[in-house]
This record gives sequence, structure tokens and C-alpha cells, in this order.
Amino acid sequence: MKKAGITLTREAMIAKRDELMYLAGVDTWRWMARVGRSVKGAVAQINYDKIHSGKGGEWLSMELNGWKPIAEAASKDHGTAWRVATLVMPGGEDLPYNAMTIDVFPNWASLGKGLPNREIWKKVHPNTDLSAHLARLAAIRTRPRADVVRLIEFIEK
Repeated sequence: MKKAGITLTREAMIAKRDELMYLAGVDTWRWMARVGRSVKGAVAQINYDKIHSGKGGEWLSMELNGWKPIAEAASKDHGTAWRVATLVMPGGEDLPYNAMTIDVFPNWASLGKGLPNREIWKKVHPNTDLSAHLARLAAIRTRPRADVVRLIEFIEK
């Protein structure tokens, strides 16, 4: 709190928070892979995915074997980070999403520019067709939502 410049006591801050908002729900996520490091002030695109029933293992394999090497190369060359997670709670088929990937860029400009994914794919997967990979991903998941946020503070252990 001191580092953040908050002069309220812990109790006063909690009372103020509770006065201004209420908790509508909590999602509990399990990190499956992490690449690179996030930094304060970075910008993250949070991609919420709905994995079709019975396709969770295939989706995770495609993320870990397909996108993780891309993320590793991008982290090294462009200073980005990447995360993949699955939803632990709540559960059920009626949820709008049950998995996520997070693409972290050093700043707004790098997010706007994007990454040369096709070029990176050719380097790390020279014998695999990116279009076929994307088509298979589209067949096993939908992406009902994506958010972009600026990281004003975070804790990573």
C-alpha cells in the first residue's frame, strides 16, 4: 500500500472499497504455461475461449505445442509474454468460457503493431501449416470475449 501511495489504513481501504463496489463473482484459474515476464505498465490482451466438450486435451496440446514455441520466440525477439490457463471454478457446460490465453505486450504501441506470427511460425514450425493449425483451433473452440488491459500492478511468484 505504501508503494502504491495509499495513505489509508488497511481497514479504511477495505471499508472504502466495500462502500464503492460489491463482488459479483470470482473465477479461479490454473496456469498451464507461462512464457516471458510481465512488467508494470505493459498491456495485456486477455482471450477468453470456450473449449468444446471433450476437446480440452486437444486444445491444451495445440496451445503448448503450437503457440508456446511462438510465444518463446516472440518473448526473446519482441519482449512479449504469454500465458495459458484453464478455468477451475466455477464449472459447467453453460459457462461462456472455460480457458484463456493472455498476450502481454510491453506497451500500447507494440500491441497496436502486433507480432509477425506467420513469420515466427515458419521459423519454429517449418513443416507445419499455420492455416491448418488455426482451422483446427477454430473447430474445437470459440472465442466469445477478448479484453485489453494495462497492467498497473501485479504480483508474480
